[in-house]
Amino acid sequence: MRLFIGVWLSEAARDEALRYIEFIKPGIPGFKWSAPGQLHFTLRFLGETPPGEVSRLTAVLQETAAGFSPFELRLGEPGRFPERGKPRILWLGASRGGEELTELAGAVEAACLSLGFPAADKPFRPHLTIARAKEGNGEARLPAAEFLGRSATLVTGFALIESILRPQGAVYREIAEFKFS
Repeated sequence: MRLFIGVWLSEAARDEALRYIEFIKPGIPGFKWSAPGQLHFTLRFLGETPPGEVSRLTAVLQETAAGFSPFELRLGEPGRFPERGKPRILWLGASRGGEELTELAGAVEAACLSLGFPAADKPFRPHLTIARAKEGNGEARLPAAEFLGRSATLVTGFALIESILRPQGAVYREIAEFKFS
């Protein structure tokens, strides 16, 4: 199973992200744009995980969630990875809730390490992926948009999600949800 741990957006925040995508899409060819059901903040990508590990993972993630309280998350300025050269990923940051997401991601990382998962290969940076470059693409200018950050998501937990790869793109299936105390 190809798994990750993430935070979903509220419907209003998701609509705001989709509005931004439609705003910039005509001027940025060569990218595959995220579908509405794919918009989330990834806390930790686990990759291929044996199905037998899911029960251990859900137990430790439930304990992790119990140590957090709900917080507000708002979309922020756009960005890209890498920051220099040809971008592979276009994203939106967090104008509010980024520190809480970072703290949560650190706790999720510690939980994963306690089960023997390898350490994350990159430091956590709160971002919502909105597009991935198709092969050979390379240019993208990301304009600011005044409407970003107007809609809030009240983050009350996070989810363990399976990413099922299909020719037309990944499909996400929520395996478990972990509510904060």
